Amino acid sequence: MKANVRPSKPRTSGLSWYLAAAVLWAGGLVAYPWIFTGFLVKTAYVWADIGHVAYVTCLLATACFFAGLGGSITGLPQGILLGSRNTYSLSRLQVTLWTWVILSALLAVVAARSWGFGGAGISTALMVDIPPAVLSVMGISLSSGVIAPSILAVRSQSGDDPGATTVSRNAPGRATVQGSIVFRPSRQHAQVKDLFRGDDEASAGQIDIGKVQNLMITVLLVAYYAVVAFNLFSNAHDFTACAASKICTTLPDFGSQAVILLLISHGGYLAYKAVPKPDPNTLLTASPGPAPLSARQGAAPVAGGPPPSPGIR
Repeated sequence: MKANVRPSKPRTSGLSWYLAAAVLWAGGLVAYPWIFTGFLVKTAYVWADIGHVAYVTCLLATACFFAGLGGSITGLPQGILLGSRNTYSLSRLQVTLWTWVILSALLAVVAARSWGFGGAGISTALMVDIPPAVLSVMGISLSSGVIAPSILAVRSQSGDDPGATTVSRNAPGRATVQGSIVFRPSRQHAQVKDLFRGDDEASAGQIDIGKVQNLMITVLLVAYYAVVAFNLFSNAHDFTACAASKICTTLPDFGSQAVILLLISHGGYLAYKAVPKPDPNTLLTASPGPAPLSARQGAAPVAGGPPPSPGIR
């Protein structure tokens, strides 16, 4: 009699995603501007439309390219978000989001400048100024992406028997524990809910508030930047008004308070990840209640009860 074996999910090839990215980049950055600038009147509306289409196309094409990387390397389109523990990694998600929105804006700006948007041209297409705040945001997310897995790697080697693997009692789904950190047996067992759960055995079945606040702030700032980057192409004068001595383009900036907010958020996220959590199962068994009355030696008889039998001598 054959045993019931759970079928594995089919692997996804990245070729189709790569082709989709190439078609989108070629269509949005080359074919579409060529048609408009070659056969239509170059009005302000046409220029703005070219810039907007270039940015939206870059967002879609970059997302397809990331899915292609995931499919060709891990067999899953979302594989770029998987960490070494076969779980979805919040730090990798943040690095991916910021790379996606900022790189897409940079590509769209260079493409629009190449086609003459705002008085620029091929010779000045790369004259793009990146504000320090944007570089700081990228640095914060990349640093967090390096520090977070390092913390988990150290904690996975802690305990009485470093490197030993046991079955998790708290993590939903199939999971094992190494040191104090939860691992999934394979990429196919990764769960999106792991983005909001604790990473160690003690908090694997609980909501990690450090992850929740960090993800909410990141999504808010990424969405804000995507909107202001889209509006950058609405005015040709503002598009090339970063300096009086040269025609250049400045990417949308962040306020200093937004950078500080993101820095505090990542600091709290990493600190919460580094602090060990007590296992609720251990707490329940560590302090047993008082022993039953019958188990105590030399217990006094209950008032009003029968006297103890004298026994046989």
